[in-house]
Amino acid sequence: MGCNVQLCCERFSLRLTDVTGSMFFVRTIDSLCGEKVDDDMNRTVEFIVELVKIRDSMLHMCDVLGLQDISYMVPFLCML
Repeated sequence: MGCNVQLCCERFSLRLTDVTGSMFFVRTIDSLCGEKVDDDMNRTVEFIVELVKIRDSMLHMCDVLGLQDISYMVPFLCML
């Protein structure tokens, strides 16, 4: 989590205390990200989240994609 927090602080010009303080809310993250992300990126992220949930058995679908297919797709989509 440390590297992720640091990356977010650098990307969104925040101080570490801004993110770890008690006044930091999920709505703050949503507004920061919403300003920098277009609709295509939102759809891509939603697709990645669904693939990860399928991979981790948190979401089920018919056997259209195998785990190997998903393991190739997630990193590819993250690079877009």
